[in-house]
Amino acid sequence: MRSEGFVAVEWGRVVIFSCYFSLNKTVYRFIHWLSKLKDGLSKYVGRLILLLSDFNAQSHLWDRGNENPKENILVEWADRVGLSLLNRDSVPPC
Repeated sequence: MRSEGFVAVEWGRVVIFSCYFSLNKTVYRFIHWLSKLKDGLSKYVGRLILLLSDFNAQSHLWDRGNENPKENILVEWADRVGLSLLNRDSVPPC
């Protein structure tokens, strides 16, 4: 599966999503993109999903001192979708 900003590959029982959202795009576009990503994830309900992404949405949850307006949107979206963050403590994801 391929869409703007992400691709999904099936690997056995696992579906791997690779995603990128540009830092230069607006919050409105971010919300729209997350909606499309959620639609993509929903096609694999019941499967193991590994979501690897550069959301360009810094958060105090993984990068203390760095925040942007996309932070709360991303954290709330991930919670609604049922995703779990696998970063260790305050270590930034990249």
